[in-house]
Amino acid sequence: MTLNGKSPVKFVKYLLILAVCCILLGAGSIYGLYRYIEPQLPDVATLKDVRLQIPMQVYSADGELIAQYGEKRRIPVTLDQIPPEMINAFIATEDSRFYEHHGIDPVGIFRAASVALFSGHASQGASTITQQLARNFFLSPERTLMRKIKEAFLAIRIEQLLNKNEILELYLNKIYLGYRAYGVGAAAQVYFGKTVDQLSLSEMAVIAGLPKAPSTFNPLYSMDRAIARRNVVLSRMLSEGYITQAQYDQARSEPIDANYHAPEIAFSAPYLSEMVRQEMYNRYGESAYEDGYRIYTTITRKVQQAAQQAVRNNVLDYDMRHGYRGPANVLWKVGETAWDSKKITDTLKALPTYGPLLPAVVTSANPQEATAALADGTSVSLHMEGMRWARPYRSDTQQGPTPRKVTDVVQTGQQIWVRQVDNDWWLAQVPEVNSALVSLNPQTGAVLALVGGFDFNQSKFNRATQALRQVGSNIKPFLYTAAMDKGLTLASMLNDVPISRWDAGAGSDWRPKNSPPQYAGPIRLRQGLGQSKNVVMVRAMRAMG
Repeated sequence: MTLNGKSPVKFVKYLLILAVCCILLGAGSIYGLYRYIEPQLPDVATLKDVRLQIPMQVYSADGELIAQYGEKRRIPVTLDQIPPEMINAFIATEDSRFYEHHGIDPVGIFRAASVALFSGHASQGASTITQQLARNFFLSPERTLMRKIKEAFLAIRIEQLLNKNEILELYLNKIYLGYRAYGVGAAAQVYFGKTVDQLSLSEMAVIAGLPKAPSTFNPLYSMDRAIARRNVVLSRMLSEGYITQAQYDQARSEPIDANYHAPEIAFSAPYLSEMVRQEMYNRYGESAYEDGYRIYTTITRKVQQAAQQAVRNNVLDYDMRHGYRGPANVLWKVGETAWDSKKITDTLKALPTYGPLLPAVVTSANPQEATAALADGTSVSLHMEGMRWARPYRSDTQQGPTPRKVTDVVQTGQQIWVRQVDNDWWLAQVPEVNSALVSLNPQTGAVLALVGGFDFNQSKFNRATQALRQVGSNIKPFLYTAAMDKGLTLASMLNDVPISRWDAGAGSDWRPKNSPPQYAGPIRLRQGLGQSKNVVMVRAMRAMG
């Protein structure tokens, strides 16, 4: 028998020759392409000593986190710290043949191409975990054929350099999972406020479903899409034999309780933390935010919080003594239509809080009591006890009469400030004065506490280190201490009478005066210190020589 006048043997022979030629041509083309691209490929050996971008963290002397700086949130974890279910969730979803291929998966590519051909759109990805790792470390996110070819060659190189566990560990710490979270450690903290070993199977599936589209399937943006994507991950785990039907059913029925969790700051010391940040940036530039620096300061929670409270209490007391300057704003006047609760809440949410001071809007007021709405939608009651201080401000030295009833101070529609005192709410106002405090260990010079102002959100200017002003009488205790080192005692007698001394440089007499200009004659040093006598201080300095 012949086929078109030729024997079957010859036909098969020609077919085999054609196939061999195609294979050789394809192999030659791939080799030529590799030789062309090879000089452009980065050195994958850097993965052996890779440094992931980890934010800078500032700690107290007790080892408590007080600040974190950096664009990316990352909590590095070893593969041993990641539950097997989490690892299997990523493998089942992103690269089910991960342990069978050598960087690229021809079976996966063929499957994705077939689905795309018959469905008319690409519904399955063909990138392996190793290819994704290559893209995340070395390549841009652009979608071009050349980038895809480089990605494939890099993946093969990575597989030759690292074992599968090393690849997985790098991938699970590098991958972007939305909301500035990089790696599964950070994602567990950001979405669920947990460490990876505390996650449920359902929560692991939520995180494993994020690499495909971190925004689309993000539980903080779209819960419905997040649930649907979680169910896809669970289905893949079930079909790959990683979980049982019972585990699948339980995880699928579990609601997703996801909320944004900020870094767990133990206590706040913003002025000191900002000093640390500036110093680190001056030394290391942008790498200060990426190289995982941990800076341990000398402050402690107890002393820092006491210092912060002391500054705020004294500033508020000083400000209250000078009278009430009135409401921050009037949203509607008495007799006008009141705003609805939503409009009030939206307005308050746009306003800042300053330490203990919260913005509020008076929604009702009578002589005995006022009700004020807060930004969280709740309401608080204000009574005369919390307003008795609010004498009208007239000048720095004059205040009006003490109010007799609540409506002497506040009216409906006013935007005011309130603060909680014990179990009651008091009227407040944002102080126009400020203060600072530094506490030092006199033996070592260590900073035990530093407060640069009433509130960092109100003013980031650090009055403890950036303000340039005369020290005034604050210097006197130090000068008296020096005088006592030279032989004076607290009982030493010094003459509190006016002094006049010719100053050749100024061409006039130098006449230091007390403030107020009152003089007591001979007094003891301790009286001069206690009464802040300028003349006595000068005589003590003269006695030192």
